[in-house]
Amino acid sequence: EAYLEKQKVCGVTTFSVAGNHDHVQRADNYYYSVLEFSRWFGPYNYAFNLGKQHFVFLDSVAWKDDGSRDFDETLNEQAMTFLENDLSYVDPSTIVHVFTHCTLTKHYNGGFPSPASHSRMIKALAGRTVHMWYGHIHFNVNYSYTASELSSRAYGVKSLDSHLVSRCGGNWACSGEVCRDGTPRGFVELDIKGDDVHWQFHSIDPKYPDTMYLIEPGRFAGENLPHIEDDVVYCNIYLWDNLWGKPEVWMDGKKVADMTKAKASTDANNDPMYAHFYNIWKAEGKMEQRDDPSGVNENMHLFKYKPEAGVKSVEVKVKDRWGEEHTDSIKW
Repeated sequence: EAYLEKQKVCGVTTFSVAGNHDHVQRADNYYYSVLEFSRWFGPYNYAFNLGKQHFVFLDSVAWKDDGSRDFDETLNEQAMTFLENDLSYVDPSTIVHVFTHCTLTKHYNGGFPSPASHSRMIKALAGRTVHMWYGHIHFNVNYSYTASELSSRAYGVKSLDSHLVSRCGGNWACSGEVCRDGTPRGFVELDIKGDDVHWQFHSIDPKYPDTMYLIEPGRFAGENLPHIEDDVVYCNIYLWDNLWGKPEVWMDGKKVADMTKAKASTDANNDPMYAHFYNIWKAEGKMEQRDDPSGVNENMHLFKYKPEAGVKSVEVKVKDRWGEEHTDSIKW
C-alpha cells in the first residue's frame, strides 16, 4: 500500500514484475505465493504493444509446489505457456522486450543458465530481435550475444541482448550509495522510437556522473582492499557492453593507450568504490558476510590503466554502441 502511494506521487505509469520478495515466503505452493502480488498489482504474466515494439512481463520466480517454501529461477509452465501463446499473435519482425526478475540468459559471471525451460523460452523467441531485462542481482551487466552464440545457444534468435539492471537505491543491504559493481544509485532509461532501441543510465547522486567515473591511483591506499591495485586509474562504465569501444586514455590531446579489463587473477575484480564503502558499512553493522567484496564475481564494466611515473592526470574517452563519445578526466 505504501509503495502504491509513492507511485502516485511519481505521476508516471508503472508496470511491475514479480520478484522473489514479492512472493509470500511462507507459501506451500505457487498459487498462494503469488496471490498477494496479484491482489495489489494485477496479473503477474502480461504483455502489450508500445509503439511498434512489444513488451512482455513474466514471473520468473517458480515457487515450488512441494511445501519446501523455495523457488527456482526460471519460467514455470504457466509463464512459459503465456509467452508462447502471446508471441503467436506478434509479427516476427516486431522487436520484443521480455522483463523478468531473475536472469534467464547470459549473466554477470559470463555464464549461460542451463535449466531446460530457458531453452524452451529461447526457442519461443526464434527469428526475433529480443531484449531481456532483469533485476535480482542488484548490479549492471549488459551483453549482446555474438553470432556464434546465437547459432549455438540461441536456437535461431535473430538478435539477443541481455540487460541486468542495478538496484536504484544502491547497495541492497543498507541502500548505500553504490551497488556491488560500483554503479551508483540511479536508473536506466529505455528510449524507443519506431524500431530504434536506446538505453542510458541516470545517476541520482550528483557525486557520480551518468555514464562512468574514474578513480585516481592511491585513493584508497592503506585500506588493504581485496584485489585492488593502488597504482592504477580505474574506470567504471556502468552500461558498457561488448558492442562499445574500448575506453581510451588520452594525455595532452593524444591517445596513449587502451584501458584493459580490471580482471584480477582471482577472477574477483570487485569495484574499488564498493570495496571502500563495504568496510565502512560493515563497521556500522549494516553488511552481511555474503556481501564481502572478496567474493564478488567478474565485473564486466570495470577497466584500469597504469600510468607512467610522474603522470598526474588523464582523460578517458569511450564510444558507446550507438557511436556517441563519452569523456571524463581526473587529476591527482
